[in-house]
Amino acid sequence: FPKSEQSNILIDVGHHVVSMGERVLVGDLEIVNDTLVRGFRLTSGWWAVNRYTYFVASFSKPFKTHLLTLKDKKFIDKKNISGQDIKAFLTFNTEEYEEILVKVGISAVDYDGAMKNLLEEIPHWNFDKTKKEAENAWEKQLSKIQVSGGNQEQNTIFYTALYHASLGPYLFSDADGRYRSVNWKTYQDTTYEFYSTFSIWDTYRASHPLFTIIERKRTNDFVKSLLDMRDQHWDKILPIWPLGGTETYCMIGFHAASIIAEAYKKGIDGFDANRAYEALRYQALSKKYRYLEYYDQYGFIPFNLEHPNIKNETKFMNHWASGDEVSKTLEYTYDDFCVATMANSLGKDEDYSYFIKRSGNYKNLFHPKFGVFAPRYVTMKWLKPFNPYSYSPAYTEALPIQYAFATQHDIQGYVNLLGGEKALEDKLDEFFTKENPSESQHFGGKIGYYSHGNEPSHHVPYLYNYIGKPWKTQYYTHRILDSLYTNNSVGLPGNDDMGQMSA
Repeated sequence: FPKSEQSNILIDVGHHVVSMGERVLVGDLEIVNDTLVRGFRLTSGWWAVNRYTYFVASFSKPFKTHLLTLKDKKFIDKKNISGQDIKAFLTFNTEEYEEILVKVGISAVDYDGAMKNLLEEIPHWNFDKTKKEAENAWEKQLSKIQVSGGNQEQNTIFYTALYHASLGPYLFSDADGRYRSVNWKTYQDTTYEFYSTFSIWDTYRASHPLFTIIERKRTNDFVKSLLDMRDQHWDKILPIWPLGGTETYCMIGFHAASIIAEAYKKGIDGFDANRAYEALRYQALSKKYRYLEYYDQYGFIPFNLEHPNIKNETKFMNHWASGDEVSKTLEYTYDDFCVATMANSLGKDEDYSYFIKRSGNYKNLFHPKFGVFAPRYVTMKWLKPFNPYSYSPAYTEALPIQYAFATQHDIQGYVNLLGGEKALEDKLDEFFTKENPSESQHFGGKIGYYSHGNEPSHHVPYLYNYIGKPWKTQYYTHRILDSLYTNNSVGLPGNDDMGQMSA
């Protein structure tokens, strides 16, 4: 600060992110004493309904005065204020270049949790020590993978990517083991650490497989967290996209099945495997979860059953209230494979036979004319008009051609549908080289119709390996690394940040 009798620190509890649809439902601020302020806010938005955040802020120097505001109204003598748009102005006397330190603890449970977290993690006022502790923590984390070769820029890019991958899920339980769960109730468990913010559709493909290698202990806690959230949810559903202790229900599938089954398959078994399997099985057989009833009955999700009021095909193609029917079907088949894998490991032969057979349901949407998976009626009639290179609301954040390779669990099955390995090679060559008009999709990082800015494309370069053409995998993976990752602070325009994390 400069030399001044009016040096201020502002605490804005009413701040919200308009672009994310976030809004503050209620906030609270309390001046506890001249070095301690605490506050609370309850927010809501697409990403988190009723998200609780408590904080305590401790200051290294007493403030001489304070001012609380509610919208434009000022309160000089009040110690506490509540509302949606509230702020606290703390005024200090400072000398030239004087530093004021602030320590903040947060909790989703209560003020006591926030204070315990603060005292547990930063009990002292040594800023340099805190900075060094953070550096040491990240050095330990990033040293889990050691690379050699390449140049300095490539090493920087690699470790930046590893840093990004290590940002979530994040620890959500307090120092005393308490946490607020998806039903907004508080629980306590000191036997493991509870995590939240699982962007599962984005991260089951790459991040969690990485975690099974470098985060085996945390992966065990991830699985326990997902299972507890499932048991605490009123409908007993597995988490879809839990964020900040709440469930957003964003995206499709039930890919917690992938995280759990993969962990168990890879020997991370510090959780109750039978409890985990029953959660997966219950979800897979649920008749009320996101059109699984149609999926089970017909072997795919017919778009005209999901949207019975849409009679005209052209009108449906322009309907933005997307049903994502093809994407849902394909991703359910992958989840079925995950359930089958765990059933097999646990010796549940009948269940294994049922789910491994159902994991082949993707074949019901294979369009032989186009070599992709296409939407169709319950009568098995194909949707017309149809263009595999144009947007359709039957797909999730991708074009039909990008979901053509979404049988990660059964690549050979897709090869057979196409007519052999040469047919798959031709399809892949076309995918990477066919001219892609910029208006065809809103995600960046394009190489032909490959879109590195979103997840459904990420595994596709490796399919060349499967058919014995590793040099093509090498070519495109090097091209992706060399052209789509740079050592600067500017990302690719139009990219999905979470997608880049999982990449």
